[in-house]
Amino acid sequence: MLTLRRRFPTSLSTYLDYDSHRMTGFTDLVSNAVILDNLNPLAFIPEIVEGKLDYEFLPGILHEAAHHACLDSKVGLALSSLWQSSFSLWWDQVGTDLPQQSARDLVMARVANILFQPLLEGLALFCEHDLIAGENPVISRVTQRVAPLFTKGRIQSLLKLDSNAILQLAALGGADRAFSIAHTAMLQQARRSKQWLERKTLLLGQPIGGNNRYLLGYLAVKGMHATLASVCQALVDPELFFVSVVHHFMSDQALTEILLRLRKKITDPAEAYLWIGKDTGDLFTRFQDLCDELYRNPGRIAKTAMECATSSAELGHQPDANLQFLMGFRTVGTINIAWPRLMKHRLDFRFSFQDVIIRLAKDGEAAVCERTTGKEICRITSVHSCRPAIWESGKEYIEFEGSVEGVHLRDIRTTVVCILGHNGLIAVLDCETRKWNLPKLVEMLDDMPSAVAVEGAMHAFAEWQSRTKNCGEISEMIEHYEQQACDAVDLLYPQLACNGWVADRRRRLVDSLKDRGVLGMYEASDESTISELSLAAGIGSLVEAVTQSMGLHRDEFNELVSRLNGISESRSGFEPFIISGELIRSRL
Repeated sequence: MLTLRRRFPTSLSTYLDYDSHRMTGFTDLVSNAVILDNLNPLAFIPEIVEGKLDYEFLPGILHEAAHHACLDSKVGLALSSLWQSSFSLWWDQVGTDLPQQSARDLVMARVANILFQPLLEGLALFCEHDLIAGENPVISRVTQRVAPLFTKGRIQSLLKLDSNAILQLAALGGADRAFSIAHTAMLQQARRSKQWLERKTLLLGQPIGGNNRYLLGYLAVKGMHATLASVCQALVDPELFFVSVVHHFMSDQALTEILLRLRKKITDPAEAYLWIGKDTGDLFTRFQDLCDELYRNPGRIAKTAMECATSSAELGHQPDANLQFLMGFRTVGTINIAWPRLMKHRLDFRFSFQDVIIRLAKDGEAAVCERTTGKEICRITSVHSCRPAIWESGKEYIEFEGSVEGVHLRDIRTTVVCILGHNGLIAVLDCETRKWNLPKLVEMLDDMPSAVAVEGAMHAFAEWQSRTKNCGEISEMIEHYEQQACDAVDLLYPQLACNGWVADRRRRLVDSLKDRGVLGMYEASDESTISELSLAAGIGSLVEAVTQSMGLHRDEFNELVSRLNGISESRSGFEPFIISGELIRSRL
């Protein structure tokens, strides 16, 4: 198979050459841009407008919408700025092998990524497999993104009501409740499909310590929901639970300030390494404290989340002036990259992506072709602001890489299809009116970079991070703290999954899940049977098939099954989340 390679100009007028990551779903940490390449938006305009997209696209959009919502936060912005620091603060590292600000920021970014990854993946998997509209007047950003694409056009059939009944219901003030019921029915209907069952089975068969720790994160979030719902009735509502956990962890001021600390330039080796040890220790401790607070005060945390929720967003995440400075200091260098506005469109949700070649002619006509086959997709009139490049080239036309992307704008109401180049907008279609290049939309999206350019920027940042790592013993230091973070994850997340279990029981559970996850606990050779009875349809019926092998007792597995199903016994008491003091130690 032909390997396609991409080349993008960087600030030094060199080229970054790399193999493209062809991933079905990905959310970029810096720009919060979502890349979902299994849906070509121009081929589904009627379904997008009607709100009747095929269910095959739903799990991926649910999953990435959760990531998008989580990173649209104070902590998400802080992690974004840390990721860019090795590029923008490289000058601080020049001429010294001792870790300076950019090296410190790289350590914090890598450690935070390991520490947060199971939580963020667990929340995304919770949204994918368990989120439904609840009783509380809180709508998550995930539901705000997903419902217009999948539920809007199915309300009548889902509620089994004719159009007149729907209108009467709306007139009586029951429209919101009806929409919630319909959205839940849509999700439940989609999750019974064979494709969804296979997707859930794949998750359950993951080793608990596998890549990205998907299963560990999912079990942790399901365990949190079961435990918190048993002591706080409001948190039975999956929507409010998701909003509360995201707000609690991702909008925490103290955690954000720890991530963004600035230090003076240091020449003393002991001091240089010790202050990085102090910051990573504080990060571990604050994350642990947030876990403790969640279990100690679930009612207060749910109330705070509800107070912060509005009709358009669940997170009151705008950073104060001090945090703005701390983030801006690290991102100022990104003005030198060919895509200078990576962070401007963080609130816009990209839900589909098609990789294309764009041929732009002098008269402004643009031919958009599939990148792999060269087949023409459409011809459109480009926006005026994208044409100077062709005028200056002296050629009749120019060709360049770009993308066709479906975008749900930050206002929550508007859905568009954008044709984008690495410097910004080529053309935009308003899905509701079917009109191209409406002035308001052109002005709003003029500088939106293509997801192809976003991917290039990701690799540019990674290249500069490798330069920082190669100074002195910084690489070894990073590996040291990454291992500490992995050890912390292995201690913390099983406690979240099984709050109230003694350490020995948790260890037996982890050992039982290490090879084939939950599916490894079944004496079943017929994978299709497991698929049909997967959690999407309910795992409770399989309890009798549980074996007592691998050291896990029946009552322990039953409790795990109950947590996965959202059913838990009432509990009392609280087990603290403890990280061994040996994990929080300086490099020296």
